[in-house]
Amino acid sequence: MKHVVIGGGIAGVCCVEELCRLRPNHEVVLVSASTVLKGVDSVIKISKTIEEVKVTEKALTSLRYPNLTILQDVVVSLDTAHKVVVLQSGKTLDYDKLCICTGARPKELGFKHERLITLRDMQSVEVFAQQLAGARRIAIIGNGAIALELIGAVRDMEVVWVLKHGHIGDAFFDLDAAEFLLGVLQQQTQVQQQHHQLGTHSQQQQQQ
Repeated sequence: MKHVVIGGGIAGVCCVEELCRLRPNHEVVLVSASTVLKGVDSVIKISKTIEEVKVTEKALTSLRYPNLTILQDVVVSLDTAHKVVVLQSGKTLDYDKLCICTGARPKELGFKHERLITLRDMQSVEVFAQQLAGARRIAIIGNGAIALELIGAVRDMEVVWVLKHGHIGDAFFDLDAAEFLLGVLQQQTQVQQQHHQLGTHSQQQQQQ
């Protein structure tokens, strides 16, 4: 039995590890477009619906199983009738079972702009962090886990939060918890603004 897994993200790596562990006599092939793999180092249960996951990047050679082959390549087409994967390099892979772990496409606003960044993975977060340097005002659109983490992480700038739901963290918190958290975030923002103003005032006095 030959299993082919497409995608070197968290889902693909977890799938490969489980297949190699549960089916050591089966051939497993992982196809990753990236030169690194993404894995989970630890999972901390915070509440019934919230978990903190530590994501790490690993080298392609970090997964070592005797029945595993890793290919750094891009899938260009699938022939499901004949069970064949066609790669950008010109190679083809036959399979008995296929698992597609390429991730979901993030929702976009329908237009492109140099200051509009859609967060999807660690690479897009790194680009966002570079763009953030020197920014004074940002808009965050969305109400999911990524938006919540960004709101809690950004410092020393004005944040405009745009969401369509009735309260923040709609998928994670009830109304009471959301209102409490919003109050904490607003108080945190006020303290940061006061510290920033004091720092600016202190710098001006030193210059005088």
